Amino acid sequence: MKRAFTLLIVSLLAIASVKAQTPSEVPIGPGTRFHIQSAMNFGKNNGGYWDVPGVFQPNMSISRGSNIQVYDLDVHHDRYFTFYPSSVPGYYEIQVGLTNETRIDIQGAKGPGTPNGSNVQVWDRTDLTNQRFMLHHMGNGRFKIYDQNSGKILCLKGRSNANRTNVHLWDDHNGSWVEWYLIDVKTKKAFVPAVSKNPDFFIKNKNFKYKSGSMVSRSEGTATVESISGNKITVRIVGTNYNSDVPPGHPTQTNFDRKIEITYQNGQYIYIPDIFNSGEISSDGNTLSFSGDAYMELTVDNSAKGNAVNRPSQRQTKNEAQGTIKGGRR
Repeated sequence: MKRAFTLLIVSLLAIASVKAQTPSEVPIGPGTRFHIQSAMNFGKNNGGYWDVPGVFQPNMSISRGSNIQVYDLDVHHDRYFTFYPSSVPGYYEIQVGLTNETRIDIQGAKGPGTPNGSNVQVWDRTDLTNQRFMLHHMGNGRFKIYDQNSGKILCLKGRSNANRTNVHLWDDHNGSWVEWYLIDVKTKKAFVPAVSKNPDFFIKNKNFKYKSGSMVSRSEGTATVESISGNKITVRIVGTNYNSDVPPGHPTQTNFDRKIEITYQNGQYIYIPDIFNSGEISSDGNTLSFSGDAYMELTVDNSAKGNAVNRPSQRQTKNEAQGTIKGGRR
């Protein structure tokens, strides 16, 4: 029984680790063209740039089926990539070079069953899912690029950044070989999205459904914002913990009522202990997830009344403002 419960927790952890990523907005249209460089090379050398094999003068077209690889940067237009909104919000088409109708494309797209190692290529524009890509900002200008058709990411083959290394598709995972920088062709600087200075997820919402788990336990309950003071958010969590790793005769189910502090720093939500990575907000904006050696999720409870946190306005007196923050409500 204990082994079966442990296996259930492991399965829950695996499911929790596969979560929607937050789309990032990037400049669009021909006014802003980018080079795309691997994080393995950024700030170190002139290599790791997306490239179409061959030499392309401005008046030369790029044939469909051409491969995308990485190579040292040169001046030819096959190194220019332009983002255009697709027909699906949050996803972009990526135009190649100075051509109007060529797009980055996933070869042989088969939906979620698209195999690892599928090639990233150039093709005529189709407005299909294998030409739509979502960018998720990892911080400091680093992006993961997700294919809508499969949900997988664009990755360097063999974790190599050598010239002529292929760019292909792989399951989502972490590492510099799956991270990319968008280098503005004009300014030669990496694009970094603007980051909110305020913890908007907790400013706009007050009541949440709570879930967490580890290898031997899981918890469920509710969470409520108690206060927001600067970049510190205090959250009260009330729920039940289910623990499979207890001595015989001891309860496996216990109720709890505790407070945690979440810090908003440089656009990221951070929760100590350090078994958690920085939090990620789902694409629908409703769930803040922490993952790592364990997981924790706060999902907006839209059924709760008054799901909003009031922050003091500049017109409030000092005492009124302090009372609002300490109480979490008026």
